[in-house]
Amino acid sequence: MTTYNEDENVIWNSFSTTYYSINITTIENQSDFSRSESNYSSLVYEPGLPGSYQAGLITLYSVTTAAAVIGNLLVIGVLTVGQRSRTDLRAYLLSLAVADLMMATFCMPFTFTTTMLHSWIFGAAMCPIVVFMQVHSQ
Repeated sequence: MTTYNEDENVIWNSFSTTYYSINITTIENQSDFSRSESNYSSLVYEPGLPGSYQAGLITLYSVTTAAAVIGNLLVIGVLTVGQRSRTDLRAYLLSLAVADLMMATFCMPFTFTTTMLHSWIFGAAMCPIVVFMQVHSQ
């Protein structure tokens, strides 16, 4: 049985352990053996969110990342191909779209994966590359 305590943001799993006790009663040369069960549950700390919350967060982050990548690629395409206006605002918007695209590709997926799994799974070589790109995309 899994419970979620919202006050502490902690998930506890309870595992049932059954203990048996034997009662021996003697009444006038008759022995009566009876067995009774007692259920004790122990609580075990498990970090993270329940599966339903994880599925919702994965969906939200995936949609947000995909929208950011596709939207910024469209903005970059329109600003580089379009020839209507050649002002300073255009260069600023192009720079902003490139920075946002870097943020969507190097910050969001890596940070989310590390947060959900509680560890870095991308190898030692990717760690400084991702940190460098995260610092320079902001």
